[in-house]
Amino acid sequence: MSQCDVIDFSALERELQVAVESERRHQRENDAKLRAVCQRASYDQFRDLVLACHMKPLEKKDKDGALRKQPWNPVAPSNNTSENVVSRPIPDTGIGIGASLHSKISSVKLTLESVYMGPHL
Repeated sequence: MSQCDVIDFSALERELQVAVESERRHQRENDAKLRAVCQRASYDQFRDLVLACHMKPLEKKDKDGALRKQPWNPVAPSNNTSENVVSRPIPDTGIGIGASLHSKISSVKLTLESVYMGPHL
């Protein structure tokens, strides 16, 4: 038996896996194109649907009870108490806001504190 007569099964299997994945991708993209045409999507919507066809929707277990690694608003305080939200001091940025505007902001802050904190100050 010569070197040409030997079948490399691992290479053949890799080639088959690539061909199967290529066929799956083609089918997904084609289905997305047909859905976009049926929806009468604009070109941008059509393109977005085709580019996102590999994505799968979240399952319920993915959404409920899982810790989020990236919060929606990383600047917001971790708990929802009004004290953390309204009692922060307004920083003086030094970019020429003007005393009148700064005093208006301070009065709005005091108003918000009285609304959220109530009469028990």
